[in-house]
Amino acid sequence: MKGIIWTKSIFEEFVNIAMLNEEEIAFVEASIKGWSRVKISMELCMSVRKVNTILQRCRIKYDAAQKESSILPARKRSVKDIYCA
Repeated sequence: MKGIIWTKSIFEEFVNIAMLNEEEIAFVEASIKGWSRVKISMELCMSVRKVNTILQRCRIKYDAAQKESSILPARKRSVKDIYCA
C-alpha cells in the first residue's frame, strides 16, 4: 500500500473503519515495514497469490474507509501522484 504516509493514528483508523481481520492487519503491518510480497508470503506462511489477493482486498477496503474518515489520506494511485505531489 504504497503512497500513504503511515502513522499510528492512520493505521488504527484504517483498521477500525475497515474492520480488518488478523490476516489483513498482519499484511498491512508487513507492508508498512517495506517488505516485498515474497518476504510477506514467506513470513506469514502463505502463497504470493494469496498475498496479492489480500493486497487487492486491502486497497478496496482502504478506498472505502478513506471516504468515511476525516484523517485517512487519499491513496496515491500512480507514479505521477507519488512523485509529483
